[in-house]
Amino acid sequence: MKKASILSLLFLAILHIGCHKSGGSSGTGRLIGFQDSMKNFRFTYSGEKIGKATLTPPDYDLGDYATFEYSGKNYIKVSSSKWRLTVEYYLNASAFPVHILRNETGGDGTVYRSEVLFFYKPLTNLPDSAIDRTLEPTTQTTTYVFGYEGKNITSIIRKASLDFERFTDTTSYHYSSLPNVFRSSDPLMYIYANLYADLYGGPNAFLYFPKLFSESTLDTFSQFTGGGNFSSRLNIELSIDHKIIKDMDAWFVRKYFYQ
Repeated sequence: MKKASILSLLFLAILHIGCHKSGGSSGTGRLIGFQDSMKNFRFTYSGEKIGKATLTPPDYDLGDYATFEYSGKNYIKVSSSKWRLTVEYYLNASAFPVHILRNETGGDGTVYRSEVLFFYKPLTNLPDSAIDRTLEPTTQTTTYVFGYEGKNITSIIRKASLDFERFTDTTSYHYSSLPNVFRSSDPLMYIYANLYADLYGGPNAFLYFPKLFSESTLDTFSQFTGGGNFSSRLNIELSIDHKIIKDMDAWFVRKYFYQ
């Protein structure tokens, strides 16, 4: 019994060290950083909430990137004076987005305004659809329609009406048996890891909605378009207390840091 106990303790110690090294953090405590192929952020807190995001090496434009303002439990404003942009999040009682409003001023003074509207099934936190549309200087609309199995998004039909293009594509999703590790790691992870609310571009492509709304953790996804099909697996690494410390698809790697 003593030998078995010693071996068990040794195994747990090795497991702890391995998880700590793989993510640069044991995953305990609160979120203090996020890194993807585009930016490397560190967060500082004002009281119990994140108050500022700062860019860290190897980014060339180091320094303060964004500040966070909170009003009650249903409003968060992300502002960047350096990049002359704001993103306002209007949330429901469960901290899911109802309306996202983006404002940005370009270097030539042009104002860019856009919004995302979410339409939920009655008495649930599961959206039937979402509309992402630009308001200035031109009007463009992308509509997302969600299909479900239980409380997991299993398909998204995207219909885009842009300046010179109209298209429709479909993405399908499959899940592991794990509960949604992104939501359990931080209910506002979808804001802190995607400050500009980019729904379908760059490192967030195809992942924004299932990470945010589905009950389980995403495993694989496939997109079907008129130009061809592709598939990818979302590989994840968890800390010893089941917080997400890394996720990776065929194109991008995202890391999460805690303290």
